Amino acid sequence: MKLARILDYNPTLDAYRVSFLTNRYVGPLTQRLTAEYGLVWQEWVIVFCLAQMADLTAKDISDATGRPANTISDAVGKLLRLKLVSRRRDATDGRAMILALTPKGRCLYEAMIPRLRESEARIFGTLTKSERRQLDRLLHKLVHGMRD
Repeated sequence: MKLARILDYNPTLDAYRVSFLTNRYVGPLTQRLTAEYGLVWQEWVIVFCLAQMADLTAKDISDATGRPANTISDAVGKLLRLKLVSRRRDATDGRAMILALTPKGRCLYEAMIPRLRESEARIFGTLTKSERRQLDRLLHKLVHGMRD
């Protein structure tokens, strides 16, 4: 099988495999987001971040996701137009704009979470509980190592 050859023998084995899994996760979810809500993945990521922590700036989201600030800014503009997020001026820093989910944005988040969990279960379902805990520890180490 050609795919197995690419997945198991290439010069950037780990990175390619992570990318492969990411594409299997993001692809189907992006198709649903676009078909049902007219959104693309980077717009969903903003909704997701704001659901985890209220009152973030676009820079906070850029820092949390590793996505360029201009990509976040463009996506925020669309989410504002769709009334999925709101923004207000930061009381302590008049230049910064604080973003928050609207009730409509919260509904979108709540509707998508079961789908994300299904997709995650499909990808990680082959792992035992012990393997899953080990993967979680390794991913935590990798992610937090990148922040430094």
